[in-house]
Amino acid sequence: MIGGGFFRSLKQGIDQVGRYDDGPLLDPLTTAHILGVVPAVFHPKWGAGAELKQLWSGITGLTGDFMPLVGPLDAKLTGRDTRGSKRVLSGKGSCGEWIAAGFSGEGMVWAWLSGAALGIMIAGSED
Repeated sequence: MIGGGFFRSLKQGIDQVGRYDDGPLLDPLTTAHILGVVPAVFHPKWGAGAELKQLWSGITGLTGDFMPLVGPLDAKLTGRDTRGSKRVLSGKGSCGEWIAAGFSGEGMVWAWLSGAALGIMIAGSED
């Protein structure tokens, strides 16, 4: 996986914020960036006849401080009534739903540690 190019769009990435669809309509300047990066990275083995077969932008979930959101969700946020549920957390306002999201473009780094932290929280072993 080769990344980069977020700030290569027409408005230096601002026009990419809030995009929720990573379908076929990719920003042309970001596409041009990737098309230039691939031969540079794989040079000199990127020779005659070599081509990029597929391009995907992905979705970058950003948070205000660029740190992931990890932990239990408040029942007020989800709007779910879990009073009749067998697995309700003892914490006030807990609904039994958890989140690990908002990796701010660093999912391959943050996701693993966030998953471990979430497991520790769910098990009640933070201490």
